[in-house]
Parts: sequence; C-alpha cells; structure tokens
Amino acid sequence: MDEWRYRLRITNPGYVCHDTTFSPPARLDVESDWDNDGVLNYIDLDDDNDGILDTDEGDGDLDGDGIRNKLDLDSDGDGCFDVKEAGFTDNILDETGDGI
Repeated sequence: MDEWRYRLRITNPGYVCHDTTFSPPARLDVESDWDNDGVLNYIDLDDDNDGILDTDEGDGDLDGDGIRNKLDLDSDGDGCFDVKEAGFTDNILDETGDGI
C-alpha cells in the first residue's frame, strides 16, 4: 500500500445467474483521498488541497507529467507551486506557520 487513503466500495445490484440469464456479479469502486484531508476526492472541492478549486484547475495535464491538474501541486511544471502562483500562502512548505 502507498501513503494515500482509499475506500473500496463493492456493490451487488442483484446478481442473477440462471441457465439463460447472467448479470455481472459485483461492481468495485476504488475511491481515493489524494491530499489525505479525510474527504474523498469524489466529494472534495480541492483534491490537492492547494486552495484552488478543482473546477478551476480542471482534469487536463498542462505539464504532461501524467498527473491531472487538479491533483498536481505544480500543474504547469515551472517549479513554482500553483498555490504561490495564485497568490495564496503556501502552508505545505510553511513549517513554522508564519506565512513566510
């Protein structure tokens, strides 16, 4: 397992297996919490917790690193975190909590 949190949801919508009828036995959904804030990504408004809404960052991959923009802390790959470029305080690297 890795450092990310996942929730597995297995559902059985009415399994049917007869001589003439067959339905899929179950559905497996893997849900993750990319930023470990306790809110699963499918309901989290900011999956990477950088202060920028996922709806603003989008699902694209601007820098081509294989990480969707809404999950990428540096979505344009310029070495500067998106939170700084947006004018917010970078609490990820602010170890003392003084805003510097």
